[in-house]
Amino acid sequence: MASTEAAIGRDLRRLFGGGGVAGLTEAQLLDRVARRDESADAAFEAIMTRHGPAVLACCRRVLGDAAAAEDALQATFLVLFRRAGSIRVEQSLAPWLLHVARIAALKAREGEGRRRVREHRAARPEAIAPEAVLSDLRLLVCGEVDRLP
Repeated sequence: MASTEAAIGRDLRRLFGGGGVAGLTEAQLLDRVARRDESADAAFEAIMTRHGPAVLACCRRVLGDAAAAEDALQATFLVLFRRAGSIRVEQSLAPWLLHVARIAALKAREGEGRRRVREHRAARPEAIAPEAVLSDLRLLVCGEVDRLP
């Protein structure tokens, strides 16, 4: 029961303590996120609600994979959260967010390509380091020599 009362109290403080974000400009929302006060969560959620679908669509276009696009979306909004105090907005956050989303998606695609190359190289027998092969061979020969009468 105490947790319910705490949740209701938090919601009331958010609603009447400046936490209502309906009608705020994006600059005002960004300012609330930057201040990290009690209305920051609601402001961040409002920004995500407004721009999340467009950012996700951008990430999907670049990556073509839904799971990777979700990761790039999260990375984009993490950058927004961390840099909220230094971002300057005149009208809309959309251009900034889409730029960051594209960069995050391109980095994810590049990282995926590097991972595939490493896995492909590791799967080939010649990818095994020569020292490891010699070491294994040496152990095998020594084992066989030890078994000799």
